[in-house]
Amino acid sequence: MTTAILQYASTRSFSVFRTLATPLLLSLSVGFGASAQGLAQDCADIKAANPAATDGTYVIAPGGNPFFVHCHDMAGTPREYLTLANTGGGFNYSLWGAEVLALPTGNVVTHYTRIRIDPATLLVNTGDQTFSASVGFDCCIGPTPIVSMPYAHAASCAGTIDDGNANVDLTGLPFVVDDTFTVRGFTPTGSANGTLLPFDGAATAIQSQVVNLTGGGFCGGIGPSINGGSPIAVVGFELQLAYAGNPGIGKETCKSRGWQSFGVFKNQGDCVSFFASRGRNGPAR
Repeated sequence: MTTAILQYASTRSFSVFRTLATPLLLSLSVGFGASAQGLAQDCADIKAANPAATDGTYVIAPGGNPFFVHCHDMAGTPREYLTLANTGGGFNYSLWGAEVLALPTGNVVTHYTRIRIDPATLLVNTGDQTFSASVGFDCCIGPTPIVSMPYAHAASCAGTIDDGNANVDLTGLPFVVDDTFTVRGFTPTGSANGTLLPFDGAATAIQSQVVNLTGGGFCGGIGPSINGGSPIAVVGFELQLAYAGNPGIGKETCKSRGWQSFGVFKNQGDCVSFFASRGRNGPAR
């Protein structure tokens, strides 16, 4: 079978993977391209096809690239979240390091179990903490106490010590982080996957499923490059991901009531027919 060739193209806030392969390999390993256009593009599409759809796990295929999402607030304004496989402990957390030059002192750590994604751009909203838990308290940046940390950020106010840290772990998901991380703040320092960034504005590009960060200063930190200002400032949709392959979604997914996860098929046969015809038999909504 012809080997897929991945060509990478990236800008500061947008990237795509182009795949050159046989049609069979394309449908099995990367996505269904135009053939998948009949699938839901987002959770709002699923709600439109089935107004009774509840919060839960579904398959969407924006741009023809299928992946699983957790659809939240289906009774109101549907939003898409990626469910993280590795959580707790040293996984998928952001930590504000304990201060040593000011009082009161204390670490603040936020652990994430799901992260919000924009299906159209594959940007993650680092400030959405719907599926997170935070512990700790520290005071303050200006008048603002630190009680939580945005995703993919590490910061502290401990002089030149980068005792803030963070982990992004997308294991089990068909995505990689594809963004630039920048150190910012007063006397900042930090690192991203081992690359030391010792001065304000220093940046490094990362393409990886796992990202480990350290950050600090007085006060300083590290985060995606399109964020700016305070080390704990949150812009919103700012962490860029890139699609890296179909996570085993196909006609087998239709079985054992799996067809319901697509939100657009009327029964299992309708779902199997869609994949068996490589999208030519569209969903019979």
